[in-house]
Amino acid sequence: MRIPYVPVDGTVKIVCPGDVNADGITDISDVYLIGLGFGALHITNQTSPKYCQYWHPTPCDQCPHSSDLDIIEDEIIDISDLYIAGLHFGEIGC
Repeated sequence: MRIPYVPVDGTVKIVCPGDVNADGITDISDVYLIGLGFGALHITNQTSPKYCQYWHPTPCDQCPHSSDLDIIEDEIIDISDLYIAGLHFGEIGC
């Protein structure tokens, strides 16, 4: 299974599940990024300046986090996203 990766410039790249940085391999750098975003929530309040971004309840230095880290797309970066990266760990250009 391949998933789309959409960087800031709007181009679309198809990547392996868990390859959140789109470098062609699901590895520790992807797990690290998901770990940094762990617990960040998708802001759905349309009146918020953080709308449609992923933020921790107490923002960290890396907030906002990329929506690509929410692999399961359940509006939170959590263990299910780390699980997918773990399942595909080591896959190259699947």
